[in-house]
Amino acid sequence: MAFAFVTSLTVGFSAHHAMAFRWSGHRCRSALSAMAADAANTGHSPAWYEQGLNFSCTKCGNCCTGPTGFVWFSEAEGHAMAARLGLSHEAFLDKYARRVRTRGLLKTWRAWALKEVPSDRGLSCVLLDKNGHCSVYTDRPKQCTTYPIWPEHIESREAWAALAEDCPGAAKGTGDRYLPERIAAVLAEMDAYWATIEAEEEGEGMGQADTRTSGRGGSDAVAG
Repeated sequence: MAFAFVTSLTVGFSAHHAMAFRWSGHRCRSALSAMAADAANTGHSPAWYEQGLNFSCTKCGNCCTGPTGFVWFSEAEGHAMAARLGLSHEAFLDKYARRVRTRGLLKTWRAWALKEVPSDRGLSCVLLDKNGHCSVYTDRPKQCTTYPIWPEHIESREAWAALAEDCPGAAKGTGDRYLPERIAAVLAEMDAYWATIEAEEEGEGMGQADTRTSGRGGSDAVAG
């Protein structure tokens, strides 16, 4: 998931490790905002995808397993996932979530992310079922619903090709058509989403103390 940044405000990506599709830290919002604004301007979409991109999720689970990473979620998404699983919000956070500290440019953020569990492919999102399918697919976080239309995957033809090595939904060249206008809308949606996440962090989102255990040793997991 790299947009060439390697700080904790960014996303770490390895084209050959599917779990790297889970974000290792916060995207620098200034970079995402700039790309979203640029993509929204007519004539500013990169020439290589002017004809659009094809993608349809095959529910293969490759983007949910592999090396370590983070799947962030907002308070509203936490409530939706809890309801999907028939749990209270508090019970959902206890069982499936971890509090993550990620270093920003000016401060240290604390946000909620889904836990990871060992699997035969390394580490998997805790919400994958025994068949490798998402148990909250309809209510999965926006980070998941906007995948793979992320800046690091669409910055070049080579980046998209690297993604397709692990993502059959991008590799087959069929499915939903993402024209530049739709791609711009997705980028803008993610930019607004991160503003929500950051606002919740500033207010210690979801009303929980930072002493909750992470599920992988320690009261705060650390991104970056």
